[in-house]
Amino acid sequence: MRIYQKLSLKYCKQNDIFNNKNKKINNENNLFTLSVVLNCYFNSYVFQQQQYALQVALKFEKFIKQTIMITRKVWINT
Repeated sequence: MRIYQKLSLKYCKQNDIFNNKNKKINNENNLFTLSVVLNCYFNSYVFQQQQYALQVALKFEKFIKQTIMITRKVWINT
């Protein structure tokens, strides 16, 4: 699992999610986007890179909150 997390964090930084160089990351309706953003956020904490995690959280705060709200609604209704 830790190898996956390291690779995921490396992917986040290489693809520079802040500058939206990757077209998939530009599409807020894409589940791939959610997985990338959340992986960047959580894996930053796993590897004690709180500053990077904070940048991810601030940049994608609205997107993350919307996704959590949708997930809660789906979970409650099932």
